[in-house]
Amino acid sequence: MKSSLVLILCVVTLAVGAVGASAQGRRKEAKEPADELYPIRKEGKLGYMDRKGAVVIEPQYDDAWEFSEGLAYVKAGNRRGVIDRSGKMVVELTQVDFASPFTEGLASVQTGGTQPRRGFIDKTGKLVIAPQFDSVESFGEGLAVVMIDRKYGFIDKTGKVVIE
Repeated sequence: MKSSLVLILCVVTLAVGAVGASAQGRRKEAKEPADELYPIRKEGKLGYMDRKGAVVIEPQYDDAWEFSEGLAYVKAGNRRGVIDRSGKMVVELTQVDFASPFTEGLASVQTGGTQPRRGFIDKTGKLVIAPQFDSVESFGEGLAVVMIDRKYGFIDKTGKVVIE
């Protein structure tokens, strides 16, 4: 009985070690993109630096979100939009208050007013799903969780409710 228990413990120990080594190897393979940028703050303004700490986009924004799919939402004064990794404003947002990070090519946006609503834009700034939701989550595997009047469901990338 005792030898069986020792044998089982040895097998479990070896299996756990093998799984850990395998996971560690996968972590090394999954490298961060060399051009990933990170928000920095200097004298009350936000900009972006690379992994090495070099400033890539000078601090000039009042608000700056993380980059996702090569784009990031920024705000400077009354001007809002989406910039690329060079700092060029590629989408000017005039009809919405902000845009979340892009996932699967779409970013959620929010309109202002007394009853804010959420919808989605594509990378060109085109409103592809009109602001009609109280709350939204990012897309994953082609679907996004949405809420209207405290009822949740899933929409596809056209805005069609596919699961109520």
